[in-house]
Amino acid sequence: MSEQIPKPTGEKEPFEVRFKRAWENYWYLYKWQTWIAIVVVVCVALFVGEKLTQVNPDVYITYIGSSYIDETLSEKINQDFADVITDTNGDGGKIIQINTVLFNGSEDLLNMATLQKADIDLMSGRSVLYLIDSFAYETFIQRGAFREIETAQGEFSYIDLTSNRLLNSEEFHFDNVYLCQRQQSFEDKDDEETRAKYENAAAMVEKILQYQ
Repeated sequence: MSEQIPKPTGEKEPFEVRFKRAWENYWYLYKWQTWIAIVVVVCVALFVGEKLTQVNPDVYITYIGSSYIDETLSEKINQDFADVITDTNGDGGKIIQINTVLFNGSEDLLNMATLQKADIDLMSGRSVLYLIDSFAYETFIQRGAFREIETAQGEFSYIDLTSNRLLNSEEFHFDNVYLCQRQQSFEDKDDEETRAKYENAAAMVEKILQYQ
């Protein structure tokens, strides 16, 4: 007597079982393609996020000293000086960014590393104006890092901002802070964007003197 084939009962496997089997088959066949796709998506998301949040300043000011630059001062400088600088990068905004290089004049390894960082900043030409405290001034003036500052009131090796109302208020206070200007190379004079930086710096210096 021939063996009868059992009739289907009509019952379906639970969804969880079918999904698990389908996922195992997919992962077996496309595991590496999936990982590559995930990595690509993450990289694209990070790149787009960086571009959307990237700040492209028109003026860089570098502070070299032993104090911390408070966000309040950065905000105040951006508010008070937006009317005297130009949009050098053509992005439609006027942004002034303050970079901080902490340095207290000692000769330990940390300060030697900081000194190198400051040297790189000076050589890069990114910043034209520098806020320097007394420790840093003695170090960098010997290196010939700064030029005479030309103003309507005359030329100055530096401008003492110790009593300047811009850097001294209820929110913040700096002792023995000097404004210096980076030396301008021959290459700088031939570059249109760099010339615009120095023009912005000159305009800011004149307004800074109004706070004296």
